[in-house]
Amino acid sequence: MITYLIRSVFVICGVVATSNCFASTALTSTVNEYFEVYQQRKDFNSFMAFYSENAVLKDVVYELEVAGKGNIAEFFDWSRGSFSAAGDGPILSVNSHFIDGNSVVTRGVFHRFSFNGKEMGPWDFIILQRFDQHGLIEYQEDWINYSPKQIQVGE
Repeated sequence: MITYLIRSVFVICGVVATSNCFASTALTSTVNEYFEVYQQRKDFNSFMAFYSENAVLKDVVYELEVAGKGNIAEFFDWSRGSFSAAGDGPILSVNSHFIDGNSVVTRGVFHRFSFNGKEMGPWDFIILQRFDQHGLIEYQEDWINYSPKQIQVGE
Protein backbone atom coordinates (compact mmCIF):
# COMPACT_ATOMS: atom_id res chain seq x y z
CA MET A 1 0.00 0.00 0.00
CA ILE A 2 2.79 2.45 0.92
CA THR A 3 4.65 1.61 -2.29
CA TYR A 4 1.47 2.29 -4.29
CA LEU A 5 1.05 5.67 -2.54
CA ILE A 6 4.66 6.68 -3.19
CA ARG A 7 4.36 5.70 -6.87
CA SER A 8 1.12 7.69 -7.15
CA VAL A 9 2.76 10.77 -5.64
CA PHE A 10 5.66 10.50 -8.09
CA VAL A 11 3.31 10.08 -11.04
CA ILE A 12 1.21 13.08 -9.93
CA CYS A 13 4.33 15.19 -9.35
CA GLY A 14 5.64 14.15 -12.74
CA VAL A 15 2.39 15.20 -14.42
CA VAL A 16 2.40 18.57 -12.65
CA ALA A 17 6.07 19.16 -13.48
CA THR A 18 5.48 18.14 -17.11
CA SER A 19 2.50 20.46 -17.51
CA ASN A 20 4.55 23.33 -16.06
CA CYS A 21 7.36 22.40 -18.42
CA PHE A 22 4.94 22.53 -21.39
CA ALA A 23 3.58 25.89 -20.22
CA SER A 24 7.11 27.24 -19.87
CA THR A 25 8.04 25.88 -23.32
CA ALA A 26 4.95 27.48 -24.90
CA LEU A 27 5.67 30.80 -23.20
CA THR A 28 9.32 30.69 -24.26
CA SER A 29 8.20 30.13 -27.85
CA THR A 30 5.69 33.02 -27.66
CA VAL A 31 8.27 35.39 -26.19
CA ASN A 32 10.84 34.44 -28.83
CA GLU A 33 8.26 35.01 -31.59
CA TYR A 34 7.27 38.39 -30.10
CA PHE A 35 10.85 39.66 -30.11
CA GLU A 36 11.53 38.24 -33.60
CA VAL A 37 8.56 40.23 -34.94
CA TYR A 38 9.72 43.29 -32.98
CA GLN A 39 13.29 42.89 -34.35
CA GLN A 40 12.06 42.91 -37.93
CA ARG A 41 9.70 45.87 -37.38
CA LYS A 42 7.78 45.11 -40.57
CA ASP A 43 4.45 43.49 -39.61
CA PHE A 44 2.63 45.71 -37.12
CA ASN A 45 -0.53 43.56 -37.10
CA SER A 46 1.47 40.48 -36.12
CA PHE A 47 3.21 42.52 -33.42
CA MET A 48 -0.10 43.72 -31.97
CA ALA A 49 -1.56 40.17 -32.08
CA PHE A 50 0.58 39.36 -29.02
CA TYR A 51 -1.43 41.79 -26.84
CA SER A 52 -4.74 41.04 -25.11
CA GLU A 53 -7.64 43.45 -25.61
CA ASN A 54 -7.29 44.74 -22.02
CA ALA A 55 -3.49 44.89 -21.93
CA VAL A 56 -1.67 47.61 -20.04
CA LEU A 57 1.64 49.09 -21.17
CA LYS A 58 3.76 51.15 -18.80
CA ASP A 59 6.81 53.14 -19.88
CA VAL A 60 8.59 53.85 -16.61
CA VAL A 61 11.04 56.49 -17.88
CA TYR A 62 8.32 58.47 -19.68
CA GLU A 63 5.99 57.95 -16.71
CA LEU A 64 3.32 56.84 -19.14
CA GLU A 65 0.68 54.14 -18.77
CA VAL A 66 -1.54 53.08 -21.67
CA ALA A 67 -4.55 50.75 -21.25
CA GLY A 68 -6.27 48.76 -23.99
CA LYS A 69 -4.94 47.17 -27.15
CA GLY A 70 -6.13 50.06 -29.36
CA ASN A 71 -4.30 52.61 -27.23
CA ILE A 72 -1.18 50.47 -27.17
CA ALA A 73 -1.33 50.26 -30.98
CA GLU A 74 -1.57 54.05 -31.07
CA PHE A 75 1.42 54.33 -28.72
CA PHE A 76 3.65 52.05 -30.82
CA ASP A 77 2.25 53.07 -34.27
CA TRP A 78 5.11 52.00 -36.53
CA SER A 79 3.70 54.06 -39.41
CA ARG A 80 4.13 57.34 -37.50
CA GLY A 81 7.27 59.30 -38.31
CA SER A 82 10.25 58.46 -40.45
CA PHE A 83 12.12 55.43 -39.09
CA SER A 84 15.22 53.69 -40.41
CA ALA A 85 17.68 51.29 -38.83
CA ALA A 86 21.33 52.38 -38.79
CA GLY A 87 22.48 49.14 -40.39
CA ASP A 88 21.29 45.97 -42.05
CA GLY A 89 20.77 44.09 -38.78
CA PRO A 90 17.72 43.89 -36.55
CA ILE A 91 16.47 46.91 -34.61
CA LEU A 92 17.04 45.11 -31.33
CA SER A 93 18.91 42.21 -29.80
CA VAL A 94 17.81 40.10 -26.86
CA ASN A 95 20.51 39.22 -24.35
CA SER A 96 18.42 37.08 -22.00
CA HIS A 97 14.95 36.02 -20.90
CA PHE A 98 13.98 35.04 -17.37
CA ILE A 99 10.68 33.17 -17.18
CA ASP A 100 8.78 32.54 -13.96
CA GLY A 101 5.25 31.19 -14.29
CA ASN A 102 3.40 33.53 -16.65
CA SER A 103 5.91 36.39 -16.28
CA VAL A 104 8.95 37.15 -18.38
CA VAL A 105 11.82 39.59 -17.92
CA THR A 106 13.77 40.29 -21.10
CA ARG A 107 17.04 42.17 -21.23
CA GLY A 108 18.49 43.53 -24.45
CA VAL A 109 19.43 46.54 -26.53
CA PHE A 110 17.76 48.66 -29.17
CA HIS A 111 20.44 49.33 -31.80
CA ARG A 112 21.15 52.71 -33.40
CA PHE A 113 18.40 54.06 -35.62
CA SER A 114 17.13 57.30 -37.10
CA PHE A 115 13.70 58.70 -36.27
CA ASN A 116 12.49 61.87 -37.99
CA GLY A 117 16.08 62.68 -38.94
CA LYS A 118 17.51 62.30 -35.43
CA GLU A 119 20.00 59.53 -34.69
CA MET A 120 19.12 57.61 -31.55
CA GLY A 121 20.32 54.63 -29.58
CA PRO A 122 21.76 52.33 -28.68
CA TRP A 123 19.40 51.92 -25.74
CA ASP A 124 19.64 49.14 -23.18
CA PHE A 125 16.27 47.81 -22.11
CA ILE A 126 14.53 45.58 -19.62
CA ILE A 127 10.98 44.62 -20.51
CA LEU A 128 8.73 42.90 -17.98
CA GLN A 129 5.73 41.07 -19.42
CA ARG A 130 2.89 39.10 -17.83
CA PHE A 131 0.85 36.77 -20.02
CA ASP A 132 -2.77 35.69 -19.60
CA GLN A 133 -4.14 32.13 -19.84
CA HIS A 134 -4.35 32.49 -23.65
CA GLY A 135 -0.67 33.36 -23.98
CA LEU A 136 -1.32 37.05 -24.69
CA ILE A 137 0.44 39.97 -23.04
CA GLU A 138 -1.81 41.44 -20.35
CA TYR A 139 0.79 43.71 -18.74
CA GLN A 140 4.07 45.12 -20.00
CA GLU A 141 6.50 47.40 -18.23
CA ASP A 142 9.30 48.96 -20.28
CA TRP A 143 12.52 50.17 -18.68
CA ILE A 144 14.43 51.74 -21.57
CA ASN A 145 17.64 53.73 -21.12
CA TYR A 146 16.68 56.45 -23.59
CA SER A 147 19.68 58.42 -24.76
CA PRO A 148 20.53 61.09 -25.33
CA LYS A 149 18.23 61.94 -22.45
CA GLN A 150 18.19 65.59 -23.45
CA ILE A 151 16.34 64.76 -26.68
CA GLN A 152 14.07 62.14 -25.14
CA VAL A 153 12.98 63.48 -21.75
CA GLY A 154 14.46 66.98 -21.59
CA GLU A 155 17.18 66.20 -19.02
